[in-house]
Amino acid sequence: MVRSGPPAAAVQAAALWTSEQIALPALGVIAPITRQGARDIATEAWNCLAYAAVTSAVYEALDRVR
Repeated sequence: MVRSGPPAAAVQAAALWTSEQIALPALGVIAPITRQGARDIATEAWNCLAYAAVTSAVYEALDRVR
């Protein structure tokens, strides 16, 4: 299991983006990915990458304190 570092952030981003692309269209919040434009897809992917990078960095910082 990947627990830290860039590989963990990549796994987190992939899981977040995948679940977002399944759950949000099912809830009617966003259009399915097949109906989204390239800019919308890139924006959502960037948001997931940024979130995963920041939460991974915070986890690493807190883990060092321990």
